[in-house]
Amino acid sequence: KAYDSQKTVAIKFMNENLMSSPSAAKHRARLEREIEAMRRLQHPNIPTLYDYDLDFVRPYIAMRFVGGDAYDKLIASGDMLRVPLDRRLDLVRELSFALEAAHDYGIVHRDIKPANITGIENPFLLDFSVALEREEADATQRFIGTTLYMSPDGEVDRLSDNYSFALVTYEMLFGKHPIYKPGDQIFNQYVAQERLDK
Repeated sequence: KAYDSQKTVAIKFMNENLMSSPSAAKHRARLEREIEAMRRLQHPNIPTLYDYDLDFVRPYIAMRFVGGDAYDKLIASGDMLRVPLDRRLDLVRELSFALEAAHDYGIVHRDIKPANITGIENPFLLDFSVALEREEADATQRFIGTTLYMSPDGEVDRLSDNYSFALVTYEMLFGKHPIYKPGDQIFNQYVAQERLDK
């Protein structure tokens, strides 16, 4: 969180440890993808990109500061279920418009999950660091994202985003994951597919 003379912003820096790691190029590419996605996406439920500098000592993105707890915390604490149902349904609708806008621009988010959503007054879909343009999907690795919210086939397409969004919606409405249980020790596409088939 940072300030200038006109507004409050959020600054996302590249992790110092990652900058000197063997995977530095991969993480820099993710930052570049996030910048490109945010440059193209102008939507009230996606934070506005203000500035960036990939040549700074620690490359960074400056964007609108949105604040508030992420939905994973609100769901885990039970606070999400204390939000009136009508408002939760409105949140789902607003967030679906943000995801639809990304898809309309040919961008697949690849990591829709409660930790990447924040805001009750004005919800925001966050973190486009692993997002891809649809044309790149066939040449990229499958099964990228968060296992709890990943489609069983691991595909990179709109349907996989929609699958993840449906799981998040269920959690927002009922306070629990629709496939995995709190005591589960294994989370993978095989378990998810088996339970969906039942």
